[in-house]
Amino acid sequence: MASYKQMLQALRENLEIIQGQLQISNQDMGIIEQEKQTIIEMEKWSNIEEATLRQKIRQNWIELGISNSKYFHSKWNI
Repeated sequence: MASYKQMLQALRENLEIIQGQLQISNQDMGIIEQEKQTIIEMEKWSNIEEATLRQKIRQNWIELGISNSKYFHSKWNI
């Protein structure tokens, strides 16, 4: 299975191709639908990427021992 980074890269490349086709034939409803579906898939995988990065950040905070400290929260608020 491909990682979220690979999926996003493939979807970006696919979107570039589709948008190039749209410049040539901007009335083709099939291409417009492909573009919509690709954008929806990109959004899904972008959300997965964001969630993964948040988990990694939380893990780092926990490993550093600052996840629930008063000091950390006061610095975060600043």
